[in-house]
Amino acid sequence: MSTVIKKKAMPRYLALIQHFPLIHIKNDAQHKLASAMLDNLVEHSLEGELEEGEQAYYLALIDLLAAYENDKFLPEEKLSPIQMVKYLMDANQLKQSDLVVEFGSRSLVSEFMSGNRSLSLAQIKKLSGRFCVSPEAFMQV
Repeated sequence: MSTVIKKKAMPRYLALIQHFPLIHIKNDAQHKLASAMLDNLVEHSLEGELEEGEQAYYLALIDLLAAYENDKFLPEEKLSPIQMVKYLMDANQLKQSDLVVEFGSRSLVSEFMSGNRSLSLAQIKKLSGRFCVSPEAFMQV
């Protein structure tokens, strides 16, 4: 996708910006609003493809949320990909079975969690989107 939004996609993009402007998230109240917008877009995307304007907004919103959450919630020390996934699972009260969508199967989750398999680029992207953290959080130390 191009970084320039096509004219026909602008109305939907601008409508989303009116609900929540794409600005640096500075506090928990803004974080809550941005998270609600993201949840709404994710629900909408599950029903079908996002339009170009919605997709551009969605990607920018993920970046803003990731920046805020990386600063506020992630541990100071660099964690291994396994440690990061365990940390995020614990913080979100998830089990391994809750990550099947991001990994592709229960066995892939299990292999990764036991250290027998590294993350693929597709898995990193899906985990990054699910937890709203930078993909670098899942890269090897």
